[in-house]
Amino acid sequence: MKTILYSLLLSAGISITACGGQKPATNECSSFLVSYATDVKPILDNNCASSCHSAAKHAAGIDFSSYEKVKSIAGESRFLGSIRHLAGFSAMPKKAAQLSDSSIKVVNCWIQNGMKE
Repeated sequence: MKTILYSLLLSAGISITACGGQKPATNECSSFLVSYATDVKPILDNNCASSCHSAAKHAAGIDFSSYEKVKSIAGESRFLGSIRHLAGFSAMPKKAAQLSDSSIKVVNCWIQNGMKE
């Protein structure tokens, strides 16, 4: 009987301790200041706009030649889905490696933080 009681108390103590040390999830972008002109435009220019999504080419009807045009599509799920190479989305950049994790974070945080120009 003592063994069962001891086991129950030990299990309860482990459960309480395991939960007590967890911190609430925070938004990884809340303190990450990102602007279109400084941070996002260079990424899109180097990987998207210069080859396929320019004012002259606008593949699939997508034109990244201005802040307004990028902002109009950035809020759509296909924008980040494509950049992240998620299933069900057309992986971008097409026929190229996925953008770096840091570039994806910049674009994602720019969107989450309100798409500052």
